[in-house]
Amino acid sequence: MILYPRPREIYFSGDSMSLAALTVEGPCTELFIAAARSLSLPATSAPHEDAGILLYVDTWLSKQEEYVLNVDEVVSLRGGSEEALARGIWTLLSLIKKSGDGYELPRCCIRDHAYMPIRGVHLYLPPSDGIDECMRFLNVLARLKYNTVFLEIGGGMQYDTHPEVNHAWTKFCREAHAHTGGPQGLQASEAYWKDSTHVELAGGSYLTKPELKKLCDHIRLLRMEIIPEIQALSHAYYLTLADRSIAERPYERWPDSYCPSNDASYKLYEECAQEVLDVIKPQRVSIGHDEVRVLGECPRCKGKSGHELLASDINRLYDFYHAQNIGVMMWGEKLQNFESFKGIPTGGVEIPERIDRYGRRYSMPATHEAIDHIPKDIVMLDWYYKYASDTEVQFGQKGFKEIFGNFAGSTIADWAIRSRSGNVLGGEVSTWCVPSEHEVGYNGWFYELAFSAEVLWRADFSDAMRNDFAMRAESAQPELRAMMGERKFDGSRMSLRSLSLAPSAYATVRPELHISLQGDLPMIFADNGLGTADTFGIDTLADRLVFFHAAENPPERRIYTWFFLDPAPMRPASYAVDYTDGLTLRIPVGFPEMTGAYRSSPTYMRPGSEVEFADIDDDREAVANKPSPVYVPTDPYRAAAVYFCDTAHFETPEGYVSVYAYEWTNPRPDVPVMRVRLINEEKSTITLKCFGVGVV
Repeated sequence: MILYPRPREIYFSGDSMSLAALTVEGPCTELFIAAARSLSLPATSAPHEDAGILLYVDTWLSKQEEYVLNVDEVVSLRGGSEEALARGIWTLLSLIKKSGDGYELPRCCIRDHAYMPIRGVHLYLPPSDGIDECMRFLNVLARLKYNTVFLEIGGGMQYDTHPEVNHAWTKFCREAHAHTGGPQGLQASEAYWKDSTHVELAGGSYLTKPELKKLCDHIRLLRMEIIPEIQALSHAYYLTLADRSIAERPYERWPDSYCPSNDASYKLYEECAQEVLDVIKPQRVSIGHDEVRVLGECPRCKGKSGHELLASDINRLYDFYHAQNIGVMMWGEKLQNFESFKGIPTGGVEIPERIDRYGRRYSMPATHEAIDHIPKDIVMLDWYYKYASDTEVQFGQKGFKEIFGNFAGSTIADWAIRSRSGNVLGGEVSTWCVPSEHEVGYNGWFYELAFSAEVLWRADFSDAMRNDFAMRAESAQPELRAMMGERKFDGSRMSLRSLSLAPSAYATVRPELHISLQGDLPMIFADNGLGTADTFGIDTLADRLVFFHAAENPPERRIYTWFFLDPAPMRPASYAVDYTDGLTLRIPVGFPEMTGAYRSSPTYMRPGSEVEFADIDDDREAVANKPSPVYVPTDPYRAAAVYFCDTAHFETPEGYVSVYAYEWTNPRPDVPVMRVRLINEEKSTITLKCFGVGVV
């Protein structure tokens, strides 16, 4: 069993109890049934006297999302609220195992509560045909005990009052994808860096209101708060391209910021925002404001200071939401003023006019003084925590609560200290990709979500525990895969899935290779040790084949640029499956979708100022060499590989290595497989090593 995140108090009696059926009664019954089905456990409601599982709300349990689970003669779960009960339901379901015609679970008592009150994930709206898959992803988030969804709206929702917004948004998305170099090329095509076009939002289109309501209803079923991000000032393509008269730079081909001195900017924004509020009915919203790159340039803004313009904009938006009793959050970097660990002025500091290598001019006025002229109950999303080790203290000294935005529990340094600052409310993991299994997995977020979930839930994490937490995050991946369902990959168009290795923890290579695969899988190894081969004789019928392999010489992966990698170089090899009737099928191997790096370790390092970040404002020469506020993984691809593949780890004379098991469903199970051949692509820098092939 995997109890993830690990509860605070667990007492097992050593024996178990049986249930003939999963019958449940009490508050959150509908949620219990839906959650059980996501884990392939059929559950039904029943009257109290017939129910084997009883759910209660117990207001005496007053800690953050506190619940108590007792499994003895009956199964009872008490929570201090329905939200607390929802967290306990996933713990209970993790204990239930199929046994004959019924179910079995250990007799135990578990008492648990959350460390951080806000454990959030930032999501793009899915495309229309991806809503069901996104709902499965939301189940995964609930399973990991996240309680907040930051849902980016932008131009991705149907606007009845302003259909021109939707038309402008979809046109922009088409142009971004058609641009030389795609969206990344568009971002680099103007005088300043147009961070994150966000064209993945709603698949480059928009959801109808019934579609958005369906998604929101599911989030609420999971007892998670919805905080819509309705972008303002920056990342405002959906507004400025619908009405160029409100743009700060209307002459640009793709203006991304509206004029904060133009009343028409707020009329358009507020009318669109009101439609969002009417559909979602949130208690809080995020107004964005990250990566403001243009301010004070148009005739209306000339003569006004940067902080005056920023404060005026924030206050106007705050008043709009405050009048409806809706709380406000925002990205806070333009309100910050500090020296980064590299010794560079960072945040809302002045950027003097500069000319880039293409001869383009760019400057930005100082804005940080705006922090003294806005309401103190605005909650700050702080993603500049990675540039200094005390940004939360700085916000706290100004009277603001904060959430660590773009949170990564696997990399943040000194969390045990930083999280105990009195103004820290939690963290928000940002996926910045389509909420689909392939995209979330390819970008390594399933692993990070598992790691961060435990960091935010438990109160005992420290830097010394990072590698242990890494192994626990890896151990959670098979269950998350099962919840997301079967995958199909471009290239082979055949069903591919992972096979669990047991044990998947560290092992030591001996004269003979000791790998235990679930189900006593017959393996054809290259030799008696950790050797490799290019050809494996099979000579038998096979329903499935399992490739036991790893990659040498993977390319470097810089922060964020990996979202835009050309997939072609990441398919370094293929398997040729030769049948006895003369037919051959080719199976392209994607990296890191089907394998990972051979010389890989689940460890992290804490660099100095030489670490690179993708922030356009941080391009000046470093003058200091302080420890980085974040760690970096020794293998940046590992987070993706351990989701798609089960991994075994070895200490060898040549150092620490990892190998990966991947399973392929044979479309011709009635024809014997004669052999399997490994074919490495000549032009690829990556070399695939195959250690063995399993036959099912």
